[in-house]
Amino acid sequence: MNKYIQTPWTSAENLVDQLKIGDLIEIKRCIAIGIPIYYHWAIYVGLRNGIHEVVHFTNKEDDSRVLNSLTNLFLAGLGNIGKSSFPRIDNFLDVCYNDKCRINNSMDKHCKPLQAEDIRSRALSAIGNFEYCVFSYNCEHFAKWARYNLSISGQANIGKAIMASVATFRIFHNIYFAIACGVVGYVVLEVCDFVRKRRHSKGSNNYNHSKKQLAVLPA
Repeated sequence: MNKYIQTPWTSAENLVDQLKIGDLIEIKRCIAIGIPIYYHWAIYVGLRNGIHEVVHFTNKEDDSRVLNSLTNLFLAGLGNIGKSSFPRIDNFLDVCYNDKCRINNSMDKHCKPLQAEDIRSRALSAIGNFEYCVFSYNCEHFAKWARYNLSISGQANIGKAIMASVATFRIFHNIYFAIACGVVGYVVLEVCDFVRKRRHSKGSNNYNHSKKQLAVLPA
């Protein structure tokens, strides 16, 4: 299993040979002029019948080949309002299509990942069993839950901060105050996630230490 790595952005065809079971894949979804709109996440679960498979949150109608407008990109990746979105297994090359992608296991430096087969089993067991929510359980939450047993999403924090800014502006009609509230909100959310990661990492280390102590106890 690839640990601690975050590869450069590249095509799916170039990345596929580097993939190992349990890797988190980040896919850059862009509009036609190449501006990133959001980042889709998937878990690599291995090669079967010649197909490199990933588990990811998706809508049945979510196909990157038809995501040709800002509105469609938002609805497919962040909104899915009124549509059913759920974990599904798909061909990695089809999921990426022409978008740039990378392995992103960078959270390994804060949280110890589960074993590769455990990550795979968790991802597969979730197929059809989780309900999508942009702010509380999106594709990034799902991917990190599968690898670390900890649901965290930087994109969700950005979205929450933007929503806070919009709400503040609608109430006070002051753009500078609204921006400041959004920035403060984002920082608070990131700090909270950092604390969660530290606690999770400490808990994992204590558990592993206890197992080592048990292993040396006399029979």
